[in-house]
Parts: sequence; structure tokens; C-alpha cells
Amino acid sequence: MKKIFFETLKHKLGHYLLVIFCGILMVSTIYVSYAFSDSIEGIINGQNSGIVEEMYTFINFQETYILLFILMVLVIISYIRKKSYDYVLLDTMGLKKKHRYMFIGFEYAGIIFSSVTGGLILGKILAECAKTVLQNIFYNTITTEINYGFVALRNTLVISCEVFGILFIVFDEVIACLGMDALLTVGKKNGKPLKKRPKILLLGIFLTLIGLISLLFYWGKISKSIPTVFLNAGMCLLMISLAGYYFVRLNKKEKKYYKRITWLENWYHRFFYNINMSFVVAAFLVIIITDFSIKLLDNLPITEPKNYPYDLVWMANKDDEEFLNHLTDDEGVELRKVPCARVTTTDIAEHMGIPASTYEKWTGKSLDLKDNEIFVVYQRERFERNKVGIGYNTKNPLIYIGKARADLWLYIKEVATPKVQYFTEKFKVVGTEDRILTGVFGSETCEHIIVFSDEYYQKNCMEADGANMAVMMNIPENYDKVVEEIKAYAKDHSQVNYFDVDNGNLIYEKKELLLERSKTKLLYVASAAGNIIIMLLCGIFVLSIKMECDFPETEWKYRFYIQSGMSSAKVRKGIIKECLLSGGLPVICGTIISILYCSMLLYAKHLQIEWVHRYFKGIILIVGAIWLLFAVFSLIFAYRNIRKIEGDSRDGKK
Repeated sequence: MKKIFFETLKHKLGHYLLVIFCGILMVSTIYVSYAFSDSIEGIINGQNSGIVEEMYTFINFQETYILLFILMVLVIISYIRKKSYDYVLLDTMGLKKKHRYMFIGFEYAGIIFSSVTGGLILGKILAECAKTVLQNIFYNTITTEINYGFVALRNTLVISCEVFGILFIVFDEVIACLGMDALLTVGKKNGKPLKKRPKILLLGIFLTLIGLISLLFYWGKISKSIPTVFLNAGMCLLMISLAGYYFVRLNKKEKKYYKRITWLENWYHRFFYNINMSFVVAAFLVIIITDFSIKLLDNLPITEPKNYPYDLVWMANKDDEEFLNHLTDDEGVELRKVPCARVTTTDIAEHMGIPASTYEKWTGKSLDLKDNEIFVVYQRERFERNKVGIGYNTKNPLIYIGKARADLWLYIKEVATPKVQYFTEKFKVVGTEDRILTGVFGSETCEHIIVFSDEYYQKNCMEADGANMAVMMNIPENYDKVVEEIKAYAKDHSQVNYFDVDNGNLIYEKKELLLERSKTKLLYVASAAGNIIIMLLCGIFVLSIKMECDFPETEWKYRFYIQSGMSSAKVRKGIIKECLLSGGLPVICGTIISILYCSMLLYAKHLQIEWVHRYFKGIILIVGAIWLLFAVFSLIFAYRNIRKIEGDSRDGKK
């Protein structure tokens, strides 16, 4: 039995190695993600990651890990389908139950050991390459060698063991509860009859429009999951209805029908099966283009100095005028001083408040504000745009005039609730814009600019606690010396601030902020690129599973048409067209839906026309690469099937 088992394993060695390759990909990706994050943390803070940074890495790459898990599920399903017949053969030869479990355990243990060992080796090599690249990028910033510590190895082993353990439990329970047939018959059942479905068409259009329009409203701003769900549901219904209309109409045109039936026959009698498999691939592509590709383009280039028009922004006080005069007279610092007030919103965020007249001098734009009307200038990165606004995106936010303090909120089970005695005034947001005046500071929720009417500002904001003057500086000479001098002065003359206890007067320094932002963007770019690759692999594996499911019928049709007198060249052409349709339909549908989504998203981001052009160029490049990749793989599957059928036919004749 052992000899037969190893012979069958040797016969399926290619498929077995494919499972191991996917395991190596998963383990190495986990290792590289933690090593990369730890290296970035060392560059920024001069020390390796702590628990918070490790959790941040896991959250940032969690989509990648989930997709890797899905990829492993698909590959193992494909392998089980091929290997199951070998175990049926062994069972008929009298294989004992305990020996079957031993053989299965041996195969799975081999997958785990090879995947973890190979993944750690490959991950180490890639991590060293990434470390070298980072040292070259930040050679002016760091003085010591980058090290990523033990965290990468430890977390990789933990997550890998969890993933392989969950995989074993999932497949063991599926087979125990549903039987082996539940895996062997996936994708092999015929669908419902083909007909026109106008109601499905209307519902698909409706769901697609909801998904697109929701991007402009609250639920689309807090999470892209809701628009994506509606969009995919709408796409599925549109694929069913439009394809149904096409095939029904084609059936009425006899010449075209009989000309194409050789490669469309499978779609006629297994319509829903083909549509369902195509939809799964299309859904992968929609997520690639609408989520990960946009995230990739949002964070390129990694450094954007234009987001910081000043070298340093200091939330100072009018009492600091003497020190500011020293900076201009003795250090040659170029200053711009703007009267302001610190204001706080209920979402635990502090902002800069200015009167409408100051805003007009600053931008040349006149605002006609009255009483409690406000205008909000959102200062955000491109990847932070189209998010919820101040006060959880309400049109009538509650605002406390003054700097943030811990006692402004009541904490109930670690959930912050604003105290009504402080947040007493409601304001009406009459307009917003995305524009950078001082710089992008903090997260997407804080350090925006809130413009009040002159009357309200004079009456209520002049005596607000906190900084009352924003000082924007450009430092042409002795940069580091001047920055240290400002920080030392601010620390000695500061007032306690909720967000910066050690340095009460908030100071935002360009070099430091660019470095911190580059850390965030590098992680986003790395996770987005990894997710795109893994999603593409998932899509290709789903396509390959469909091709494998279709092979018996393709083989039967090939032999039937040849025996019917059709030329082999025409039969080959039909097989190639059928494979191209299987790969092309999801790509076309996914691309159309994704372009609509991306257009609406870019509109909601209010980007400059230059950036819109860049985004569309990037999207077209990614879409073109996807089309080429799926065309190549569809042709590979087609020619492989043809060679396999013709090879079996020649062997049968011999």
C-alpha cells in the first residue's frame, strides 16, 4: 500500500508542489510584512515594533492574510479533487481506515513543513532585499543599520500555525458533515433554463446605481464595503440578465447560432454554472481595481512635499511675538502669522478656527457667513479624502470653543461620550472644500480649518483657551538648529494640551511629518501590491478550476465533432474561443463596473484635474495588465486542453 501511495503521490507531484508553492507564498508574505513594518518602525522611532505596532501591521495586512487563506482553500480544493480518485482506488484495494488517515496526515504534514520552511527562507531573502532598498531610500535619515528583530519570525510561525490549523479543521468538518462529494461536485451541476429576465435586469441596474451613489453619502464614506457589496450584487444580476438576453436573441438568428454553437453549447445548457464561475472571477477583479489599485495610486508617490507648504507650523500665542522677532531678525526665518482659536469637535478632534475675513485674505475667496454658520476646509491626504467630516459628518456639529481637554468627554467602557455642558452650541455647515493651507497634520479627523463669521469669532473665540496665533515658517538657513530652538522655547512657555502633554503648543515640522507619512504610505503600498498579486492568483485559480471542471465535456465534444467530420483546426478554434470567453467575460464585466466605480470615487474625492489624469492612467495600465494576463492564461489553458485531448486520442489509437 505504501508503494502504491507514493506512486500516486509521484504521479500528482506537480499538483502537490503547487499547493506547497502557495503555502510558501503565504508564509513568506506574512514574514515580509512584519519584517518590513518593523524596519519602517526602526527608521521612524529608532526602535523595533511594540505590541501596538504589531497590531497595526496585522490590521494593515489583514486583507492580504484573508486573501492568502482563500487562495489556499481554492488550491487545496483543486488538489483534493484530483487526489480523491487515488484514495478511492486504495479503498477498493482494501486500505484500512487508520492507514488512510496516516497517508493524509503525511501529505498535509509535508505541505505544512515545506511551506513554513520554504516560506521562512524566501521571506528572509525578500526581507533582506527590502531592508537594502529602505537603507538606500533613507540613507540621509538613518545613522545605524536597519534591523527587524525577532518579531517577524515569531508572528509568522504563530499565524502560519493558526492558518494551517484552521484549514485542516475546515476541510475535515466539510468532508465529515457533507461528504467528499460536496468537494468533488463543486461547479459540476447544471443550472436553470435560459430565458429573458427583465426584472433581474432592472434590479441589477438599481443595485449598481445604489452602490455608485452611496459613495457620496455617509455609509459610503465610513466604509467602501457597502458600495462594493451593492456593486457586486448588481454586477451579478446584470451578468445573468444581459447574458440571458444575448443568448436568447442569438438562438433566434439561425445562421449566427449554428456558426457559434460549437463553442457556446456549454453556455446554453449550463448557463448558471458558467455565469456563477465568471462572476466569482469578476468579483475578484472588481476588488482589485476599485479597492487595492485605488489604494496603491492614493499612496504614490510615497512622499509629497506639496502637502506641507511650510517648513514648520507652530500654534503659538501673541505673547511669543518677541521670540518670533528674534527668529526673523537673527535667524532669517520667513514668517506668516494668522490669528486663530483652538476649537474641539465631539469626535475627539481639535481644529484651527479662523474668522471669514482672515480666510478671504488668505485665499482670496469671500464667504458670507452669519451667526452660527461655518465653512470647513479639510486638509487631508488623497487617501483620506471622501471620508466622514467633522462631528461624525453631521451637518449641524456641536463644537466646543477652546482646546481639547480630557474632561470634555465621559468615558463609559472606553467609549468617549461628549459632555453636554461643554458642547452646547450647534453650528450649521454651509460649505466645505478640500484644500491644504497649513499642511496635513494628524489623522483624517483632526487639524482642519473651521471658518466662523467675523461677528461670532469676535464675540466668542477671542478669549478661547489654547493657542491664539498660527505661525507658518520657512527656514532657509540652520534648519535643525532653528527647529530645536523653537521646540525648546515652546516647551518652556507651553500650556498643557490634551494631544501633546510634553509640548503644549502644537508644533508640526515638515521633515518629521514627511518621514511619518512615508512610513504609513509604504505600508499601504506594500499591502495593496501584495493584495493585488494574491487576488490575481485567486482569480486565475478559479478560472483554472472552471477549466478543469469543463475538461470532460470539452474532451467529449472534441471527439464528437471530429467523428462528425469537422476539421481538427475548426474544433481547436472552437475550444480556444470557449476558453477565451470563460476568461474574457469576467474581465470585461469587472472592468466596466470598476471604471464606473472609480469615476464616481474620483469625483467624490474632489481632486485636481492633474491628479484625475494620473489616476486614470494608472487604472488603465493596471486594467491593461489584467486583460493581458487573463488572455495569456486562457490561451494556455486552451492549448493545454487541446494537447491533452489529442495526446489521449493518439494513445487510444495505439
